[in-house]
Amino acid sequence: MRAELISVCQLFLVPSAIMFAALGVAGSEGLKIVICGMGAVTSDIWAWTVYHWKDVTTGAGLAPSNTEPVLVLSILFVLAWTVCFWVHVGYGLAYGFERQKEAQSVKIARRPKVHFAPPRTTMRSGHRLRRFWHRLWLPVRAWLSGGKWLSRQPSL
Repeated sequence: MRAELISVCQLFLVPSAIMFAALGVAGSEGLKIVICGMGAVTSDIWAWTVYHWKDVTTGAGLAPSNTEPVLVLSILFVLAWTVCFWVHVGYGLAYGFERQKEAQSVKIARRPKVHFAPPRTTMRSGHRLRRFWHRLWLPVRAWLSGGKWLSRQPSL
């Protein structure tokens, strides 16, 4: 490949890769759609430039550049950006364009409109914990006193 073609590929590959990173940290579907649109346009321009690439022939007898690998890479980026664009348009229509990143792992279920709270207990948790340790300690106290239950029984 010639140096001019490599420079043109770098010109389009670097922004496209940066936009893939920006897509990963975008917070809402609306922003992701804008980033995907920009990436698709950049990749389309890249593919069009490589497809219409014409080498300037010099008297040095250089062979023309092989543009097929670069064209395949640019078309791969075009397809990836197009698929990402339509996927995020679908997510935006299904879940809303303003949804935040925390809700993106939920694919099917939506938040319930009614908040269900666990039932409140009448007994305080500290009292329950004291009762648990006391019942655990009773056999140990009985064993230490020689098999007789202590005369003082707690009232629970």
